[in-house]
Amino acid sequence: VILVCRPEKMQQIERRMDTWFATQPMLEKLDRSYPSVDTLVYRRPIIFGAVGLFTSVFLTFLAVNNLIHL
Repeated sequence: VILVCRPEKMQQIERRMDTWFATQPMLEKLDRSYPSVDTLVYRRPIIFGAVGLFTSVFLTFLAVNNLIHL
């Protein structure tokens, strides 16, 4: 609808979204070891594993639910 009614607005949106995002610095930060976080996770593996499992199950449920109700 925007493309038909206001093509100049669509071009403005496209120009704003046509930017380069460097992901390498973020990946380098995620790849680093953080002793305080690592120690916390290693001390409570069942809790963090359960949170990860619950999150995965919940996201899978949402995805299946969205596919069923298309």
